[in-house]
Amino acid sequence: MKKRALATFSAFIALIVTISSVSATTLEIQVSPEEIRTDTDTEALFQMIVENNQVVSDGVNIRVDGPYPWWVTQSAFYLFMNPNSTKEVNITIFPTGDKRGRFAYNVIVSSQKFGTELTETIYLDIPEPLILHDFSAEKKGNELEVSLDIETLKKREINITLDVRDGDRLITTFPEILDIEGLEIIERSIPLPENMLMGTYAVDLTISSADVLGYDIEETREFEVAAVHELVKTTKSISTLLYEEVVITLENRGNVVEEEYVVSQTSPANLLTGFITEPTQCYEEAGDRVCNYIIKRIEPGGTAQISYRIEYWPVLAQYGVGIIIVLIIIGFSFIHVTKPSINKRYTRGGKKRHSIILEVKNPFRQHLSSVIVRDWVSPLAKVLHEEIEAVKPIIRKSEAGTELIWKLGDVKPKEIRMLSYKIKAFVEGSLKMPKAYMRFRTDKGKRVKIYSRALVVS
Repeated sequence: MKKRALATFSAFIALIVTISSVSATTLEIQVSPEEIRTDTDTEALFQMIVENNQVVSDGVNIRVDGPYPWWVTQSAFYLFMNPNSTKEVNITIFPTGDKRGRFAYNVIVSSQKFGTELTETIYLDIPEPLILHDFSAEKKGNELEVSLDIETLKKREINITLDVRDGDRLITTFPEILDIEGLEIIERSIPLPENMLMGTYAVDLTISSADVLGYDIEETREFEVAAVHELVKTTKSISTLLYEEVVITLENRGNVVEEEYVVSQTSPANLLTGFITEPTQCYEEAGDRVCNYIIKRIEPGGTAQISYRIEYWPVLAQYGVGIIIVLIIIGFSFIHVTKPSINKRYTRGGKKRHSIILEVKNPFRQHLSSVIVRDWVSPLAKVLHEEIEAVKPIIRKSEAGTELIWKLGDVKPKEIRMLSYKIKAFVEGSLKMPKAYMRFRTDKGKRVKIYSRALVVS
């Protein structure tokens, strides 16, 4: 009797141990993926595997709790699980409206037979339709290097505009349309005007898409233009039997205003000096005459001149020499008037639109052959091809601008040719147009090239 009671007790203990070990792993669940990144009005499908590790059947209740329960297509399930069986359940979340962010949903699974309850957390990430991760701008040389990191969940047509500004003044703009899907790094080089003034400038970025209204992105980055001091001094000396004329040209090629700049010039003290530009101070030193000239202000891109004359003859002799000089000037003027010329001018045709006119003259009695005219247009403007009405040129485009070539052939004596084209500037303000030139052969077969003056269009 004692042996039977002992055996019964041992069997009971073994059953309790078995049940305890089994109940520790009554249910197992696995949900994949843990997180889904999607857009609104787009279905997100999670797959859950439920395992009943018991040797007996069980009823399993499943519910899904989260911040927006109406997004969950079916938030409660009941499963009948056979012993040692596995079942798959699909959990579908369909986000609606304009809610965006990272949302957590708890999937709770409980056993009816053993009371076991397990919880898995899944995440629904709904990002903005347009995301700007990074935006940088840096000036390198005469270009602004811009880098953008843009991400879209779906393939979208994106409008990107980069406006470079000096305060409220627009310097240049760079619009572009791109098709973007996922994360893309966009790098662009924006040409900048030469010799921009020292200071802080801004580039405004605008990103938009027609199919995601209300999610425009606007960002601004500042960049610095460092000071550049570059004052170029050119001295030109014209010597004759009567005098030596010295012309000093100062050109400010930097981006900073140069003020109170002093130029010192030395000439022999025993010769008569005629001042065209009055010096600020003169004094003698070791047999020389030293004169100081003060240039009060030279703007960036501007020039200033100083000139003086050292006379080699007494003042009274200058009157006779002056008559000779006048005759020489008249002779040179006659030659200038009678030689072939090319003149460049413009007329304003509207906002940012201008007509450029090239006038080719052959006023004297000589025949010009193989006449070719070349002109250039700044890269800050474009040539309106379709509006060229007269002789149409050959047009070549490059990064340096647009080149126009007219092959005119022969130009007879006293003949005038008029060439014209229209341009549209990309920027407000003044636009510098380079010199045009004409190349031809004379009656004697000599090759000649003449230039027009440079043009500033405003």
